[in-house]
Amino acid sequence: MSRSETSELMELIRSRWPQPAVPSSVKTLQVIEVEEKSILLVGDDLLAVKTEDQVLPLLAGEELLKLFPSITVDMGAVKFVCNGANVMRPGITKMDSFRKGEIVAVKDSAHGKYLAVGLA
Repeated sequence: MSRSETSELMELIRSRWPQPAVPSSVKTLQVIEVEEKSILLVGDDLLAVKTEDQVLPLLAGEELLKLFPSITVDMGAVKFVCNGANVMRPGITKMDSFRKGEIVAVKDSAHGKYLAVGLA
């Protein structure tokens, strides 16, 4: 990626991610194109998936996900969330404070494992 593209992408991340989650400096940024999405690599670490207008953290980065607000769902909702269903109020057992449009991580109630990342 060119420097201007990298700068533009990092500005998008800075505007939508919590400050502690944003890398302070980026020396190498690689983009791997997969269908309509891009996987972003910063150094040797996986960082995020980029769609048309969003940059979402990958589920593989549990330490990174802890910096985002989260929703905990009951175990009955896990199968549905893992298959792409929207999270509905009856399945939520606990949630952090967040606003509409913010990036939110979804966890299960029994083990606290991250199941999904999406937009509120």
